[in-house]
Amino acid sequence: MSKLKNESKYPLAAIFAIVVILLCSTAFVSYTERLSGLPLLEPSADDAVVIAKRSLLDGMDSSIVFVGDSSTFHGIVPSAVSAELNDTVINLGTLSSMTTAGFSEIANEAIKDDGVTTIVYGIVPKSLEVSESKAAEMGMLGRYLTAYGRHHTLYIPSINDKLDWFIKKQRINIFPAEFEGSYKKFQRKLQEHNGFYPEKSKKLAAGKARDVFQPDEFSLNGLLLMRDIVSTTNVNVYLLINPKPKGFVTSGFVKSVNDYFNAMQKKYPDIKHLTKKLEIRDDSEFGSESHLLPDHAMQYSQYVGKMLKSELERDI
Repeated sequence: MSKLKNESKYPLAAIFAIVVILLCSTAFVSYTERLSGLPLLEPSADDAVVIAKRSLLDGMDSSIVFVGDSSTFHGIVPSAVSAELNDTVINLGTLSSMTTAGFSEIANEAIKDDGVTTIVYGIVPKSLEVSESKAAEMGMLGRYLTAYGRHHTLYIPSINDKLDWFIKKQRINIFPAEFEGSYKKFQRKLQEHNGFYPEKSKKLAAGKARDVFQPDEFSLNGLLLMRDIVSTTNVNVYLLINPKPKGFVTSGFVKSVNDYFNAMQKKYPDIKHLTKKLEIRDDSEFGSESHLLPDHAMQYSQYVGKMLKSELERDI
């Protein structure tokens, strides 16, 4: 009889344990930053970029906003662009895993500030090759939309996205040394440089040259969302195709990219192209396939600032 009584206690104990775990998880989710376990747990490096960039939106007073992939994140120095324009600039570039739909969503959040006059959408061709299934596989967009309660016409977070968000939010991460070793230091660095973060690699590793460009409709539609976002505003939108190292592309790849962007410019003239073709630079200027080294990022940003100044003066 006593054995039966002991056995009957186990299901109750299990149920109690589950309830306690659920209550603790709910409290954790409610208390911490929406995408991550901050301030209790360090975020992953990818999540840290998104969280830190969103934090820059608070109290933002910049007229010109750069969004896009990591080629913008590591390649556009706001102070250098600002010096050419005599205007305030912020870099909200993130990672390719956010996809073009995510870049447009960040721009959408940014233009809620009435002071924003210009959005520059800076990407490398790879960001236009992401399919919807690839976006789901990478997971960043789905977790971002889930965490911040954003509603999207192109991508609806799945049950897997929501589960992925819930699990990764509670994961223990070791913050990478190349990102200052802690989120707090990383965020401070971004704030000091208005969103720019220098590429840490010193030299470009050898890689295979790409000869095929395969744009995907999902990525194109994500970019084109910018037209809808600014349609009721006076905000200008410019597309910036960031440079690639010459050792990583063939002439055939460059031609197919340029043909694609030329056709896009004719079909969608309301999105103005800051760059008319894919610029190829020496491998020595890069720390990775898409990231300029800091000194070259500074020079490139000055060049972009001059181009943007010319376009803005023409559009007045």
